[in-house]
Amino acid sequence: MAIAIWVPDALVSIMSGGISVLHVDDDPALLDLTATFLEREHEKITVTTATSAPDAMARVTNGTVDCIVSDYEMPELDGLEFLETVRGEGHDLPFILFTGKGSEEIASEAISAGVTDYLQKQPGTEQYTMLANRIENAVDRQRARTAQTESEQRYRRLVDRLPIGIAVHRERRLRYVNDAAAAIVDASPEDLEGRAILSFVAPDDRDRIADRLERAECGETPQRWIEFDLEVEAGTESESNSATTTPADKRPVEAIGTPIRFDGESAVQVILRDLTDQRQAERTRRRFETIVESLADGALVVDDGRIVDVTRGLAATVGTDRSVLTGQPWTAIVDESTDDDTLGALEAAVSPTASDTPRSSIDRTLRLRTSESPLEARLELRPFEDTQLASDAFGVVHVSDRRTDERNQ
Repeated sequence: MAIAIWVPDALVSIMSGGISVLHVDDDPALLDLTATFLEREHEKITVTTATSAPDAMARVTNGTVDCIVSDYEMPELDGLEFLETVRGEGHDLPFILFTGKGSEEIASEAISAGVTDYLQKQPGTEQYTMLANRIENAVDRQRARTAQTESEQRYRRLVDRLPIGIAVHRERRLRYVNDAAAAIVDASPEDLEGRAILSFVAPDDRDRIADRLERAECGETPQRWIEFDLEVEAGTESESNSATTTPADKRPVEAIGTPIRFDGESAVQVILRDLTDQRQAERTRRRFETIVESLADGALVVDDGRIVDVTRGLAATVGTDRSVLTGQPWTAIVDESTDDDTLGALEAAVSPTASDTPRSSIDRTLRLRTSESPLEARLELRPFEDTQLASDAFGVVHVSDRRTDERNQ
């Protein structure tokens, strides 16, 4: 059984890459003549007609029109009033004013109103060739703009919610910033777009970053990340190397830029990574090492129930290397002969769940597991109170007053 499906000519034109033209004029004979010549002149053009602006609006609303060609003098609404109605309804279609009423005043008024093109009716058929060319050019430009807009929207949808910072700049000014990049400087994307990119770079780093920007703008693709400091409170239009008058909070970042096309023009996309946590972790690690190495007696650092660091003295006492102990559960140094109450108290203090409760010092006697016989020792758990050094999830188990079983007899 055969099934016949009717598809409007205008929709067929759109689906095939054609151009659907809506011609509006109160002269039916002229409408027929123009449609005949336009479709003969350009095989991709399909013309539908309307004799008044209100009738035409229904066809505009259904979304199957690529271009509007309108007369100027018409009943109910003239051509420019019709244009205003079309734009007011949110339709950004090419609009060509094709009129027999020609004057500099009308042309100026049409341009001011935002018509895409203006063409005065002339005797002869050459005018239809010109009109067909104007229609094709206007639709091609509109489709290119639409494609660019859709491409940018896809880019924004993809990038907006990425957890890494993305910024796009052109001529040293920010054109787009996603939420993750804006959060690095405690701002919103709207606050940053349009600002000078170097105004957020710490003065000591600006010459270096300016050189990198210049190379990226010339199309060079950087092969490595570059580290520098952003100034959170700077945000001024000044790009000089002089310090800002307002103290700024510096945020260490690393970045890499890539030339791209954005809004149809050359630009540079920058990927930003906030290094604040990484730098803090490095400082914490160095301070841990300094503290642990300075302890006269054996000591170890425990985080989430595992050994983070251990002094050489304690490692030597239990008869193993520091590298072997690091990463193991803290109980790796405790002999099984240690009483259960002591083990339970220490486990509660250094376990991962202990960070949910306030820390307190613990002073207990236990037995260390060594390569020879167990060694009795006194352990003092001292949680860190310095928040710059570590959170309260860290603690130092300090071994002092070591006594062997023989000394207790």
